[in-house]
Amino acid sequence: MTEHSKHSEHVKNSKPVSRSFFAWVKSRRRWFPAVAAVVVLIAAAAVYVSLLPKAPTDEQGRPLTESQDVRRRAMELLRAEQPEMAAELLEQYIANHPKDLTVYIALAELHLHRNDPKRCDAVLDQAQAFAPDDAGVLWVRGMSAQKQGRDPSALFRQAAETPNASPDVQGMFGLYLLGEEQAEEAERYLRRAVEGQTNNGMVHAALGQIALGRNQIDEAHRLLKRATELTPQSPAAWALLAEVQTNRGEADQAVASLREALKVAGGAQRGAVLMELGKAHMAERRWSEAAEMFAQAADYPAVRAPAAFQAAQCYYFTDAYAKAMHYIDQAQAFAPDDPKVNEWKRKIETARYGQPASDATRKPLRSVLDVPPEEEKPSDSKKTGEATKP
Repeated sequence: MTEHSKHSEHVKNSKPVSRSFFAWVKSRRRWFPAVAAVVVLIAAAAVYVSLLPKAPTDEQGRPLTESQDVRRRAMELLRAEQPEMAAELLEQYIANHPKDLTVYIALAELHLHRNDPKRCDAVLDQAQAFAPDDAGVLWVRGMSAQKQGRDPSALFRQAAETPNASPDVQGMFGLYLLGEEQAEEAERYLRRAVEGQTNNGMVHAALGQIALGRNQIDEAHRLLKRATELTPQSPAAWALLAEVQTNRGEADQAVASLREALKVAGGAQRGAVLMELGKAHMAERRWSEAAEMFAQAADYPAVRAPAAFQAAQCYYFTDAYAKAMHYIDQAQAFAPDDPKVNEWKRKIETARYGQPASDATRKPLRSVLDVPPEEEKPSDSKKTGEATKP
């Protein structure tokens, strides 16, 4: 047989590749049930692992100890207005771990939060039986004394000066001294706390405010930036940071910080933050934004008079004379003899009517507000539009 005929015979007898592959699969199909069973087991194991209780973690995802976790759960119950359940949880943990001081302190603080200093003192007595000089226990003992109308300063000082005093205790003592107008000594304790890396944002804020008062702008910025990271729910920290940013010429950053302060401010603090936002916009001649902030601030009694006066000026610069008149009337009601208020009232009336309006000829506010926009601006009104602050 020639080479050509041999090759032809081989080609004739060979099978297509696809048919050979299916034949191979068919010859090994007995393996498939075993492989499928393994896949199912792996999937079941994955589901089982996903359903196992996860180790508790903090907000940054770091694992919590059993003690930290029980305190976290007690705090959640307290926020849910279930203080008795929170107390029972902590008491049960103490029964099983009678030497864990942190949970004794948490339970004592819970009783203090509920205005029950006697139960607080009873828990502290148990803790001091085996840790008489613990700084945390001494500090809460001072808080209990203060709650009962006694002078806490000796207990607070003893807590801050114990060898095991944490940066947090030293920082709290610094804040206490600051409130007692002992600024020089307060600063020493605040610095110790910051150097010890306290997580109390208000300690950083207090030290930042001291630096700001000394015109140490960069130092104040560093401290207050850290304060907002540690205590983002503090409007005071955000407002102080905004003041520093204004001093650094960072107008947009200052407005952003004030908006963060506004998110967490409540009551009179909200009115104060709105005032600062209005001033920040006014400094940049953003009259519409400033007017809106001052108008909102005028709803808060503590700042109503200055807010109304500033709102009137800003509305004047946006040609919204009816609104300007509304707020200048409010400002004049608070300060009828203030020459600046009266000067601005005449300026707004001249822009609105062409000349100052007397009480007899002036339109009622309701009719002024009902005038269509195209009729509201007098044709002969000439306003410079200069941003002259009173």
